[in-house]
Amino acid sequence: MSQAKRCWKSLVLGMIILSLITLPGCRSAEPTPLATQTKPPDDTRPTVTVRKYETASVETDTPVQITETPVLKTVTAPPGVPFDAFIEETFAQLMQNDPEWATAEGLADRVKADATLLTDLSPEGIRQTQELQRTLLDQLRRYPRSALSREQQLTYDAFEWYLDDLVHGQQFTDYGYPINQLRVLSVPYLTEYLFSDQHTITDEEDAQAYLKRLGQVGEKLDYILASLEQREAQGLITPRRVIEASLGDIQLMANSTPQQTLYYTALVNHLAPLSSISPEIKQTLLDQAETEIGATVIPAYQQLASFLEGQRKRAPLEDGLWQYPRGDEYYRYVLRHHTTTDLTPDEIHQMGVDELNRLQEEMRQRFDQLGYPKQASINDLYTRVANESGIVTGWMVKQTYEVIISKAEDRLDEAFNLQPASELEVREFPAGQAFYTPAPLDASRPGIFYVPVEEDQLRFKMDTLAFHEALPGHHFQISLARKQDLPLFRDVVVFGAYTEGWGMYAEHLAGDLGWYADDPYGDLGRLQSEAFRAARMVVDTGLHSKGWNFDQAVNFLVENTGLPYQQMANEVTRYIAWPGQAVSYEVGLLKLLELRQKAEEQLGERFDLKAFHRVILEAGSVPLEVLERVVDEYLTLASSDP
Repeated sequence: MSQAKRCWKSLVLGMIILSLITLPGCRSAEPTPLATQTKPPDDTRPTVTVRKYETASVETDTPVQITETPVLKTVTAPPGVPFDAFIEETFAQLMQNDPEWATAEGLADRVKADATLLTDLSPEGIRQTQELQRTLLDQLRRYPRSALSREQQLTYDAFEWYLDDLVHGQQFTDYGYPINQLRVLSVPYLTEYLFSDQHTITDEEDAQAYLKRLGQVGEKLDYILASLEQREAQGLITPRRVIEASLGDIQLMANSTPQQTLYYTALVNHLAPLSSISPEIKQTLLDQAETEIGATVIPAYQQLASFLEGQRKRAPLEDGLWQYPRGDEYYRYVLRHHTTTDLTPDEIHQMGVDELNRLQEEMRQRFDQLGYPKQASINDLYTRVANESGIVTGWMVKQTYEVIISKAEDRLDEAFNLQPASELEVREFPAGQAFYTPAPLDASRPGIFYVPVEEDQLRFKMDTLAFHEALPGHHFQISLARKQDLPLFRDVVVFGAYTEGWGMYAEHLAGDLGWYADDPYGDLGRLQSEAFRAARMVVDTGLHSKGWNFDQAVNFLVENTGLPYQQMANEVTRYIAWPGQAVSYEVGLLKLLELRQKAEEQLGERFDLKAFHRVILEAGSVPLEVLERVVDEYLTLASSDP
């Protein structure tokens, strides 16, 4: 699933924790309408208050007790604030208001977020977050866009789209599924991951902050349970299939002893290498954690498990959003959220059908070249491709990917006048799906392409995956964006339709450039990858807009992509839990191809593929409608040059 599987750990932990307030939602009052604020006189300086908390210090001989006292912080709004400073300060405020996001991005110190707090999902916390979003959007729109530089206008457009999306989503606060089977989306998984992987401990102060946060886990899960009750009262029960897919892990935690939980074992692992903390203090910290987990964390999981066990019996057997009150409206919203376009469900559905037809024609041509039978199913033909192209195992997996990436790097100048802005390392990990993580903002390590070495890899798929994840895909695009000294907002917030669209474009471009010319099996891997993304457009809209059932969706994927049944069943369960997200890949690809065709037609012989790619890449991750404006500006300038 490329970057969306791991980089959504930053994308989602940035946007999803905010979107738990706007997109999937948590408990709140009645949906809040869009703000309708009036511009104040020029001599006034409106302010917005952002609640922060001071917490009691952690004693070394007692369980953690959290006492929260609101402390108000003031943000000064324009006029009088330079635009660049406004962007930096207001985005920092959004991250301060979401301390889990700041920790996940490694930016807690930079943005002055309180690393002793979990993100406030109480009704009052959500209300204040929504008020902040509306106020910041109103303040942003007071800047005259025409008075800004070109680069500032791009930041303005992207930030306006981002804030407008958050505000628009407030009317759907109680929609979505905060408990689900996806580790990049479900609140319990995200919370556990915060403690195991993101809250770093280098000294005793960090450990005390860990314990303070641990003392808030039970309350956070209680808010989630309350939100599920409120949703049910509105006819918004999570589909039974999603509850059943997620209940097992909740029950496992509920039935654990404190020392068996991830919250405890993570602290053990964090403390083990620290020589600066004495063994006695380490044991005291672990004892406190054990007490807190037993007193508040496990009981919260037990209550949540008990509720879900009961709700499962009342949950709908249908899977799509169409079944809910205003479900069609909500689906149109999540499509816009994920695709950053105004495409309707019907338009996306038809685009997927059309692309599948085109791709299957290309597949048949390749199969004919290999002498495969014309009447065989795509599923049978891809089984034959897998058998004939071979597998790669063990240490050869890493070596094969390194060779593929090296060859791609040697050929980058066929389409780019840019080079990767940071190093790339291919790193082994035991098993799972290959994925890429970008270099951090401080460039303290390279970008890393993780490849599984304990599972057999189908050779015909490896080139396409390397192009998508590494070069000229995610590593190339992200490293170049981070080289440009962009505002923090544009470094942190990732618009999936652009980023995953570029990954898909990298696969497609390799075909255009002839990188598969001597590898018909590899080209069939590329076609299967794109057909899978096109089929998701059909299936996602089918499930949520057209009343498709689970079996219909799975069978459609299997028959039209040649991918295994169980893998496709898992995919469909994902689309049910995360409506709209899966269509963003192909929508992004098709928009990039559309923009390239537009440039080719408008510039004719003056079209320069390398210059076009520079425009796309230097824009960074932005909404697709913003990217189209960037390309239009480029075409206007390029057309007027003598």
